[in-house]
Amino acid sequence: MYLKKKNANDLFHFFVAGDTFKGHGLQGTADVKSILEGMYLYYRDSPRAVRQIKEIAIMMEEEFYRPVTLKGTRWTAHYHRALTNLLASIGVVHAHLHNEAATSSGSVTMQGRARNIVRQMESFFTLGYMHLILDVYEVLMRTSCLFQKNDITLAGVKDGLESACLRCLAMVTRPGEKLQAFFTEVGDGSTFKGIQLRRTPEMENRLTTIRRELCEGMVDFINSRFLPLQENPQLSAADVFDVRCFPSAGVQRGLQQDVAEYGHDEIEQLVNHYRRPLEAHGADLDQMQDEWVELKVLMVRHRDLTNQGFWERIFRQHQGDLPNIILLAEIMLILPMCTACCERGFSAVKRIKNDWRSCLAVNVLDHLLRITLEGPTVDDFEPEKAIQHWWESGERSRRPGFMPFAIPGAD
Repeated sequence: MYLKKKNANDLFHFFVAGDTFKGHGLQGTADVKSILEGMYLYYRDSPRAVRQIKEIAIMMEEEFYRPVTLKGTRWTAHYHRALTNLLASIGVVHAHLHNEAATSSGSVTMQGRARNIVRQMESFFTLGYMHLILDVYEVLMRTSCLFQKNDITLAGVKDGLESACLRCLAMVTRPGEKLQAFFTEVGDGSTFKGIQLRRTPEMENRLTTIRRELCEGMVDFINSRFLPLQENPQLSAADVFDVRCFPSAGVQRGLQQDVAEYGHDEIEQLVNHYRRPLEAHGADLDQMQDEWVELKVLMVRHRDLTNQGFWERIFRQHQGDLPNIILLAEIMLILPMCTACCERGFSAVKRIKNDWRSCLAVNVLDHLLRITLEGPTVDDFEPEKAIQHWWESGERSRRPGFMPFAIPGAD
């Protein structure tokens, strides 16, 4: 079985890079991206503009959050941060750029950027769309962080994707938190944080239509992109090892039939599929169903534990009692769901093997990588044993007080 590794960034690229969506142009996405990029360039290239807007923020008694670049390794986080900074200080930014566009103190290029950003900021649809995609970014960031965990399991992936779909479906029928806050502040008028907006019924209808179609499209994309998680028979059968899927009604006296029949066919399917690796590790396939019954008894007994806590107890206390079914469970629990750990390894290699340490031996680099990726944190590390090993392992005695470049007679 081969499961292609999915990444939540695919959803982000689908959302940002798509020029069409169900036959409707996503011009709002291009406008928001243009505003964020224009603001970053405007305040990056002009220290005078930064100084002026900070003075305006002090007079207005508001905060100014400097625009950030959209380029980076974590696209979703960069867009989310840039958009959050803009909306947090949009009143200050609009006041400064409106003044810059009305005067001739700057260059023609800077005035053009200021006028373009001000014109887009004064659109009810554009500001509403900003809050809409900020709600969508919240969902994307949750999913992205899920796929960056080292200990993510198949059950965790399914739950995370289901939660993302439910959040998107909720925004189909009602606005998200950010968009609802925007509607509440604007109300029936056309003013948002001191900005006079151009508002028409067509803008409101268009925003509502795009919100519904966008969220429905996100759900359809998630379901199609991660289709193997639902259609693959082995991945579906692996749910029997998730204690959260265990039939709760079967734990009551007199209602044990569900527990007795639970997982029999799935275990048989997984055993037939993984027959070769199981036999290679000395598993007795004939004992699988018997040990599965005993494992279900433990699931009933420890049903109050979390999925991770349950399997920690099983691996620690019942490894010798249920060696065969535990081997099958281990295969299903360690299925790789993402490549985040590999990406972290590449970054660690770049940090360790730099220009000053380019001749490291393979075994030394391997040890350093393991320490960096899997070792304790600096706060938790106890260096006494390492120092003692360094002190005693040298071919010659250590001389910690020796200073070869010290000047004789100097203090």
